[in-house]
Amino acid sequence: MRGFLWLMPLAAALVPASAAAKGGHACLPFSRNYARLADLPAGAAAALGFPIAERGTPWNATDVIEAGSRLPFARFISAQGGGCSLTIRYEHGGIAHTYLTATLVRRGQGWALVRRR
Repeated sequence: MRGFLWLMPLAAALVPASAAAKGGHACLPFSRNYARLADLPAGAAAALGFPIAERGTPWNATDVIEAGSRLPFARFISAQGGGCSLTIRYEHGGIAHTYLTATLVRRGQGWALVRRR
């Protein structure tokens, strides 16, 4: 058994390299929390399909749209990623202000939205 323990770090190093060699991205074997929108993996926010504001920045929390205003109707709260999935928690403004969750999965070179609730 001890003779095979040295193979574990070698195998762990080779798995991400082989995934990168195929043109894909290696999925992380651990979980990570994201406190800022800017810290999300590249392309994840764009996969949501709508503009979203960073925590603490201006956004449109109501139905009232001022002339010339182009503020997003959604604001980032937090996110958690593990493996090839990413769950983003955000709030959406308007007459029915709500807190929503979007689930993204890594597919090939980018992220795809699979669920919004």
